[in-house]
Amino acid sequence: MRKLSYISGTSNKPLIGQTIGVFFDHIIEKYPDNLAIISMHQNIRWTYEKLQIEVNRCAKVNCAPVVLE
Repeated sequence: MRKLSYISGTSNKPLIGQTIGVFFDHIIEKYPDNLAIISMHQNIRWTYEKLQIEVNRCAKVNCAPVVLE
């Protein structure tokens, strides 16, 4: 008997089946110019492409950004 590695609950739609990173890359390919983050108090309006740049920059210097609000 084959067992699934996850349960999708009561939804008829299955889970994505990809890592967050892979799914994020696909979103960036489809919608690079769409707004991903808006922070009024920080005066930030990042597209998905800009968010990817910042995530990759942060990953290289080993910091852990947190998006709140």
